[in-house]
Amino acid sequence: MFATITGYALWDEDNPYGNNQRTSLIVLNHIICDFDKLLFDPSCLRVEKIKMAGWTYMAACGLDPGRRDSNLSLSRQTYSEHVLVVLARFATKMMRVLVRHTVGQD
Repeated sequence: MFATITGYALWDEDNPYGNNQRTSLIVLNHIICDFDKLLFDPSCLRVEKIKMAGWTYMAACGLDPGRRDSNLSLSRQTYSEHVLVVLARFATKMMRVLVRHTVGQD
């Protein structure tokens, strides 16, 4: 999954955080950290962050089926959902994070 923050640039004079590049990077860092925290949510454990490139967050699900969904897993039922459902849930949670940042402007 590629999730890109659009309509926002380091030099944007109309951004709600001011037009300071440092401020923009701080805001981006807060958003990335909040996205990373979602990876520890039990419903998103199968999602793996690939990398962050510019304003794009890259994540995937189901790359290594044996990593977190082994046949020996005691909580096998937790991981039985299809990878697309898990990734869609993660994307929804990411959108909620962005709404919080937009409304709260933190």
